[in-house]
Amino acid sequence: MNQNQDNIRTMFDTTVAFLDDHDAIWSGTAAFADAVTRAKVGVEAIDTASDEQQTPTTGITTDKATARDALEEKTLELADQLAALAAKTQNADLGAQVQVTKSSLDLMDDNTLEQTAERVATLANTNMAALADYGVLATDAGDLNKARAAFDTLKTSPREAAAKRKARTGSLPGLIQEVRSIFRNEIDKMVTKTKKREPDFYNGYFAARAIVSQAGSRRKKPAAPVLQPA
Repeated sequence: MNQNQDNIRTMFDTTVAFLDDHDAIWSGTAAFADAVTRAKVGVEAIDTASDEQQTPTTGITTDKATARDALEEKTLELADQLAALAAKTQNADLGAQVQVTKSSLDLMDDNTLEQTAERVATLANTNMAALADYGVLATDAGDLNKARAAFDTLKTSPREAAAKRKARTGSLPGLIQEVRSIFRNEIDKMVTKTKKREPDFYNGYFAARAIVSQAGSRRKKPAAPVLQPA
């Protein structure tokens, strides 16, 4: 939310609070009450969109990185045991399928890493009897599959979060315009009827409706005095 949008939202909040403080004046008028209700719903939608827009995504990115590290670690651990078995049994095909290093895993894109982990887990299950001599248990392959599933859940989450923030940013102008329309085209006009009967309410309402620029509220430095010739 930019500064101008924030100024408008502050005006909405101020006006709604003023109306709530004077609800005895307008709540008995059905159209007025309905318009205020819709304005409040609109303000809540703006607040929700703004909150989601400003939600940091660093935590999501960190969670993904942690899940990826765990997946790489378990993949390498199991792949190395299979590589040792392949070397002992001179199984070149098995050796080629599990030939990975920490560096090669780091360089893989998310999908390739996931596919590699799946292949290693499958090969481990296929050769589980022989891997018993290497201290490998069936639970090790299961743990690798769990790490793969955890990573799969998180691998697109940073991009999804960024897309959601972008969508919320794009929705804010429309949401703000909708609420402004309710005030400008409905509530403002209905308040006109109270000008003579409730002048304090009328004047207070339109004072609350004024948009105050927060960015322009700083005190300006006094101008330097102009010296007049003697």
